[in-house]
Amino acid sequence: SEPRSWNMDPDLVESVLLPAELDIQTGALQPAIERIEGLVAGQPGAVPAWVLLGSAHVARGDGARGVQAYRKILTLAPKDPRGPHLVGLALRAQGKAAEARRSFEAALALRPGYVEPLGQLAAMALADRQPDAALARVRQKLALEPRSAPMHSLLGRVHLARREADRAEAAFLQALELEPRLMDGYVELGRLHGSARKYDQALAKLNAGLAVNPKNVVTLANNLACIHSEHGGEQAKDKALALAQLAKQVARGVYQRALALLREGAVRLPDNAELQYHLGMAAARTGDRDLARKALAFAAESPASFKGKDEARKALAELN
Repeated sequence: SEPRSWNMDPDLVESVLLPAELDIQTGALQPAIERIEGLVAGQPGAVPAWVLLGSAHVARGDGARGVQAYRKILTLAPKDPRGPHLVGLALRAQGKAAEARRSFEAALALRPGYVEPLGQLAAMALADRQPDAALARVRQKLALEPRSAPMHSLLGRVHLARREADRAEAAFLQALELEPRLMDGYVELGRLHGSARKYDQALAKLNAGLAVNPKNVVTLANNLACIHSEHGGEQAKDKALALAQLAKQVARGVYQRALALLREGAVRLPDNAELQYHLGMAAARTGDRDLARKALAFAAESPASFKGKDEARKALAELN
């Protein structure tokens, strides 16, 4: 009955995927893979699970299994361009350039304005020392999508690769004019000005990005910290440290979201030892030691067998 409950409740599915995603981010790839494989065994139609499983395999350096996971998306959602795009990423990671190109082209056939596979094709052309082909390909698509801010941002990155700073700046500015909340534009302009040692302009752009979209503070704060650090001076270094700390605090929000979902899941399935394990680990990461001890103790002492039981005992011992 336990797998059936997990299979039917979308919130509980997410409560599995979020801890797995956190594991991937912290480098615990094998536990993440095992958890996701357990999920897709009960719910093979969960596309987000296959996406995350493929990402875990690719991060582990197993591109072949990454391709296998991503190909499931082609079957489950044949009209979703993410499937062939992700397959292309995994194939490119294996050095299978020709197959990767075909997958990226397939993604573009499903969605002509899909910037990510176009960016991959442009990057591959640049890597093959074909900068004119890369630029022509992006311009061709831009002619069909002239109001696409991400497309203008991609054009800017191609110009940067071609060492055409003025044209890159113009493209990024156009992207921001079309979409003022596009973080790519602020970050790239900040880096562009920073590399030219125009620190005041770099800081102005990154601060502007922080003002219009504070939710993306992690990326912007890290870039601001770098610029402040390079700018020199004790005040600048203090600012850099403060920004780096801010980025770290915001990143904890991911764990808080996972914790909220896991709490809800634990209320619905109070006797599920594996769910208690996930809850305990997330609580430990957010600093709630009492909740972490309680949940991990339940998981460690449970007669049920599940992936992560040894890790639960180890984490509990560290907390005690």
